[in-house]
Amino acid sequence: MKKLVFLTLVLFLSQALWSATDLYLANQEFMAPDKAVTLWGHKPFSADEFKNGDLTIRASMAASLIEGKALIGKTPKQVRDTLGSSTGYFWNKDIPAYFLDEGSKEKDHETWQLIFLPDSKGNIGDVRIHKNCCSKDGQYDPTRLPKILKELGGTDKKSPQ
Repeated sequence: MKKLVFLTLVLFLSQALWSATDLYLANQEFMAPDKAVTLWGHKPFSADEFKNGDLTIRASMAASLIEGKALIGKTPKQVRDTLGSSTGYFWNKDIPAYFLDEGSKEKDHETWQLIFLPDSKGNIGDVRIHKNCCSKDGQYDPTRLPKILKELGGTDKKSPQ
């Protein structure tokens, strides 16, 4: 009986975490691959070129990498082994993120990064181009996810405080 209660609690908290993740992601800004092609071009993805390339090279391969789904199903470690150490940051250090355009101090120049989102098993389930700065309402708030999780009764010990 205790095992059943424990498993039910684990399932509930897992669902709460995934619901919180969906809420958090819904408030983020993402770029469609076709817009990335317009901005940065559409060079075929090459892991070696991406790993050793600068932002211009990486950005030009972003749409191709997403469309090809080459890293879907891989572990975050496999992504880092393939693409090198993360240069960006999204939510916690375990999510691989790579800058594509670092922006500038000018208001009209945005910072974008390629993020590798885990699925429920911890493997990469989605790859997206994320605006690294702000939520859709224009307010950057690194405490937003922990607040959502707290409301749902879960925790995220890896989130920035």
